[in-house]
Amino acid sequence: MKQAKTDRRAQRTRQLLNTALVELMLEKRYAAITVQDILERANIGRSTFYTHIYDKDDLLLNDVAALIERLIPHIDQAHGSHAHLLPSLALFEHVDEHRALYTALARGHMLEAVFKAVQAQLVAHIERTLATLPQPFGCTVPPAAVATHLASSLLTLLRWWIDTDAPYTPAQMEAMFQQLVAPGMTAALHGAPQ
Repeated sequence: MKQAKTDRRAQRTRQLLNTALVELMLEKRYAAITVQDILERANIGRSTFYTHIYDKDDLLLNDVAALIERLIPHIDQAHGSHAHLLPSLALFEHVDEHRALYTALARGHMLEAVFKAVQAQLVAHIERTLATLPQPFGCTVPPAAVATHLASSLLTLLRWWIDTDAPYTPAQMEAMFQQLVAPGMTAALHGAPQ
């Protein structure tokens, strides 16, 4: 029973630290944030901080790793459904649900690192999906190029949505993405422009 109580306390401490860091990143650049700023915002003592975290970079990297872990199931959610090569609605919903964190990462110039890791996951997902499809006659675009193009397009649109705080719903963003990429994907997979 003592272990469960300790685990809950550790989880609560991490959550307070994570929340404090995100709030501070919305207010100022990541480089300007100090451990003391985080401690004051989270109302946590220095010794407690160092029991759980090495430094502010460790806190951020743990946040990013946890974010990517939460994102991966959304990437694989639609695997097996070939309506689209990329399940963009689930990704837009995920970003919308965690908008404060993504906005903080963008303002702190840390979003590129997250997107780089996510792009690798997206490319792998798309390549797996392409491998299950019958190879159409006339397809001259390598699957890796198709996968990289789709992943890059999605992440660029996600970045625009975050940076501009555009007032579109996840469903509207998904519709935009599909409208933008569907003609090119049809042409690439069937070997001729539409």
